Amino acid sequence: MKQRVLVALLTVLVFASGFFARVWTEGTPALPPPPAPIGSEFAPQASASVPHAAEPKKPVDRAQIISDIQKLGPQIALFQTKLEGLNAEFERNFVALLREDQCQRFMEAQKKLHSEKTAAPKSSTPLSDEEIEREKNTPLYYLYTKVTVTEKLRKLTEANSLDAAQQAQARDLLLKYREKFLDLVDSIPPLSYRLSYLATDVQKLAQPQK
Repeated sequence: MKQRVLVALLTVLVFASGFFARVWTEGTPALPPPPAPIGSEFAPQASASVPHAAEPKKPVDRAQIISDIQKLGPQIALFQTKLEGLNAEFERNFVALLREDQCQRFMEAQKKLHSEKTAAPKSSTPLSDEEIEREKNTPLYYLYTKVTVTEKLRKLTEANSLDAAQQAQARDLLLKYREKFLDLVDSIPPLSYRLSYLATDVQKLAQPQK
């Protein structure tokens, strides 16, 4: 169990480190090249390509992603259905340990969150290559939020003013939820989980018009 959690966290951290490394390198201005030696203009030019020339970025293979989503569609749908059931189970168990005033506050917050999601207009504009890559990585960050019990408990405590006894009960619920969630993720092919977020916007994978 602990090994699986560690692997999940390391996966997220690897992707995160790559992302921030890219931001750092792109955000740092390049130094000008050193001056050429005197007389170098008469030297024969090397046929090799410029060492520091950036290679063109390979475009996202949208057709392959769509094909993978169609092929893995039943597994992705089953995963999403089971995840919804797992989330609903946790919510029922969490509400059961709340006082009446806490329960009302929690349900109002959930209702507000749901209304905000449903009210947000969905764009039909095709995703850019960068947006596709970001949505492919979203499940990895989502995985991080599901396995970090301490941070999730802190947020639940602050939002619902949990006392010490409730915090202990909530921690037990989060630990059980984490184990069930990881079992669910382990039950499907890795690519199914990776594409689970993009699968909800498959119609936006069309090539943007130039």
